[in-house]
Parts: sequence; C-alpha cells; structure tokens
Amino acid sequence: MQTNVNKVNRMHKYQIYGIMSMTNKTIRTTLVAMLAVTLAVSAVAATMPYADAKNSNPNVAPLNTKKYEENHEKWWELMVTLPTDENPFTDKTGENCLNGLSESGKIIYLAGASPETVRECTIASDTKIFFPIINIAGTGVTEEDAEFFAGLTEIIMDEDNVFDLSVTVDGVELENLESYRIQSNELFDIEPVEGNPFAVPEEIFAKSDGYWILLNPLSSSDKNGDEPGDHTIEFSGSTEADLGEFGVFSFETAVTYHITVE
Repeated sequence: MQTNVNKVNRMHKYQIYGIMSMTNKTIRTTLVAMLAVTLAVSAVAATMPYADAKNSNPNVAPLNTKKYEENHEKWWELMVTLPTDENPFTDKTGENCLNGLSESGKIIYLAGASPETVRECTIASDTKIFFPIINIAGTGVTEEDAEFFAGLTEIIMDEDNVFDLSVTVDGVELENLESYRIQSNELFDIEPVEGNPFAVPEEIFAKSDGYWILLNPLSSSDKNGDEPGDHTIEFSGSTEADLGEFGVFSFETAVTYHITVE
C-alpha cells in the first residue's frame, strides 16, 4: 500500500488535481494532467464560518452567498463530463475556456494547471468567474468508498497542510484566502463522459473539497477607460499531507489567465 501511494505521489508532482477512489478495497488514485486539487467532518463543514460582511476583497462574492455551495460540485461535474480534447482542465492555451461556461452562461469555471501555464480567454461583460485555488475530490463507485476517500481529502485540504495560497487580480492580491474553503456536506454523483481526462470509467459518488473564489463580473474597459477590458488573474497553491500508512501526498498548482471582457 505504501509503495502504491508513493508511486502515485511521484506522478502527481507534475499534475494538478486528483480524484481519489477505492475499488475492491484496494486504493486507487487517478490523477490527471489537467487543470484546475481540516480534518473536519461533515457536521463541522455544515456550520463552518464563512467570510463575514466585511469583505476585504471587494470584487469577490462573500462566502455567505449560496453560489459557492452551488458551483463547487457543478465544477467537478462539468470537468468529468467533457472529453479531454474539449476540456478546460487539460487546455494549455485557453482554447477550451468557453467550454467552462455554466448552464446559465452567467458563470465561467476556470481551472488550475501545472506551474507556468498561461491561458487566454474572452468572456461577456456580465460573466462571473469561479475557480479553485487548489482542490481535490474524494470519490468511489460505492457510497462507502467515496466516504472513505473523502476522509483522506479532508486531511489533504486541511489548512495546516495547504501552503502558499495566492490569488491576484490585475496585480491586486486577495486576502484571507484560507477562509474560502468549501466542502461537500453530502455525496453527489457524477456520470462521466467517455474519454474524460480523469479516466473515470463509470458513475461515481464524490465529495468536493478545496479553496474557491467567485469573482463578480470584471469591467469591460481597462483602467484607462479603453475597451475591451483586459484583465489578468493568477492563482496558485500547494499541499503536502501525511496520510499515515498511505504515505505523503503532495502537489502544487499555478496558472495565469489573461481575460478579455467584451
């Protein structure tokens, strides 16, 4: 078991997200070369304090909005139901960026990537922007398996095991990022598409965990008043967690988006 996890961890050094799962009681971790991955229990997550009304990040939606809870699981559902060649998660340049639009078309899901990835994307002026600074999902083909791996992902995303969280929007650093952790309270199910970048072969149960940001629509003009509005979003983070008999699990993510708002 130790050897398997260490092997997976070495692979993960150059990757971003993971879906941790268990089949036939044998640990299997499927990691993907793609984008945008407290030892708390679900009861704690349900009552976890959100950022209060004194929002130190003025263009960021406060955490007491239901939009965070509604969208962090939808983010996973979208990423697993798009094939690799159309997926924003595997995209290296931004060409698949608009495939990350929500069903309403009012929110676009960005994703992390291996360090030094740069993407370009053009969006409408009324589009909100939702992305994980760093995240992971615990999954399984049965509810029991998914709950087991969700316990491990809670450790991986514990604030004591997450480092160097950073988000800048047009050169302005966001603050108090550790308070933007969002976790699933209940399992949700995902029916993957064939050829998805996570190589998920069948319907799974999942719990999402990570640190998420929801930006209100950016200006369609730049600081000089010229149109269209050109913006830069950079976000990054890393984690290293001791999972006991399963070894040490670590990864990092960093990406730059050049966003044009029209």
